[in-house]
Amino acid sequence: MHDAVMRGRPTVVLVDTIAAVLELGEQALREAGYTVLATSNPLEAIVLTRTLRVDLVVADRSDVADLFLQPSPPPLLPIVDAQDDAPAQCLRRPFSLDELTEGVAAAVATAPKLRS
Repeated sequence: MHDAVMRGRPTVVLVDTIAAVLELGEQALREAGYTVLATSNPLEAIVLTRTLRVDLVVADRSDVADLFLQPSPPPLLPIVDAQDDAPAQCLRRPFSLDELTEGVAAAVATAPKLRS
């Protein structure tokens, strides 16, 4: 896992409590060329962002609120419910695997470059 992070592939942390979303999302993002660190535990996601170079976190905003307490949090592509107010760049539930990979590609492309 850490070898792929060091090879320069964009690294995405995927956080969701739904096992199918994690499994299928991880597979789709890996096939799209990303290093994926998938977890159902928001605290684990926060630890990952503090210990590894992470280019993007894909998660429900409420699940990773503490992420934004750190000095330089990685960019977030929030997952929101269809009826919620949301930023322009987000994933609305339910979303397809194509929407996931396209949303991640757009977010990574526009995200500020992070520490090496």
